[in-house]
Amino acid sequence: MTGSIFGSSISGLIAIAVLVLTNGFFVATEFSLVAVRITQIDQWVAEGRRGAQAAATAIEHLDEAIAATQLGITIASIALGFVGEPVVADLIAPLLGAIGIDSAYAVHSVALGLAFVFITFLHVVIGEFAPKAIALDRPRRVALACSGPLLLFARALRPALWVIKGAGNLLVRAVGVRPAGQAEEEAHTAEELSVLVAESRAAGELRPYAGRMLGNVFRLSRTRVRDVMVPRERLVAIDRGIDPDALLDLIKGSGFTRIPVYDGSFDNVIGILHTKDLFQVYADRRVVILEDAIRDATFFPSDLSLVNALRRFRRGHGHLAIVRDEGGPVIGVCTLEDVLEQIVGDIEDEHD
Repeated sequence: MTGSIFGSSISGLIAIAVLVLTNGFFVATEFSLVAVRITQIDQWVAEGRRGAQAAATAIEHLDEAIAATQLGITIASIALGFVGEPVVADLIAPLLGAIGIDSAYAVHSVALGLAFVFITFLHVVIGEFAPKAIALDRPRRVALACSGPLLLFARALRPALWVIKGAGNLLVRAVGVRPAGQAEEEAHTAEELSVLVAESRAAGELRPYAGRMLGNVFRLSRTRVRDVMVPRERLVAIDRGIDPDALLDLIKGSGFTRIPVYDGSFDNVIGILHTKDLFQVYADRRVVILEDAIRDATFFPSDLSLVNALRRFRRGHGHLAIVRDEGGPVIGVCTLEDVLEQIVGDIEDEHD
């Protein structure tokens, strides 16, 4: 054992420390690159943050970066076992002799066993567990600090990495799996994005109001027009045959600028009165003519999602739609304001 490759115990211990820290570097780098989001790094690249471009490059070529970290971990681990155990065993052997173990074979065996336990402890705690915990807790900072050295290491060992990557890709193809970097990226569903927003709010990455709005946007596809409409019994509507004086009184009393117009029965809605159109007719002719101020009505089925309702409002440039049930009767009206309130919360206007 005294024929260790290191002439002194101090140099051996320094080598152990360097190898353990090297292993930790590669472990931390690997976990940080997997945990960090490219959008976070892109922001720092735009700001010119030091190390951000290297991190972005590593994430863009993640399969090569991970191969480099794995190669580094393997080299450091093998070297640690090869160098560390003899060095520690040489330090332990005199202590075993001092406590009365005389057999050279016994001293050698026990010293190597204890050295193995000690090196394994250092490797797991300092070289694996601690770096992983740090990287997962602060992935962006670790990625920025470690990506540059990792890229230099990968460039120096590119031929070896090419062989390792090629062999690995052949193996995964043999079992019917696409190699990393060649698989199509899976898009997030609305439900997954909603969960991400909730997690970002909980972590303080989003302000509460912004988080609530984003969460509300993702719920639009699950919310139906019937859930937000003004029901039929609360509606103000105009009979086509109303006399002009009663019409003006109704408009003045309601305070609404858009009012459904029906013919005989509310289930027979023929259009929407825009009060400004009526007043324009009066200004031009000095007479109240309801028929000339009626615009075509937009109809929504009651089970229409708010996402599609918003799309129809935008396409039709309207602000009010008549809601029909499946059987045909009118059950209420839905306004653009009703939809927007599901995103931003209550909107108070002059009539609230």
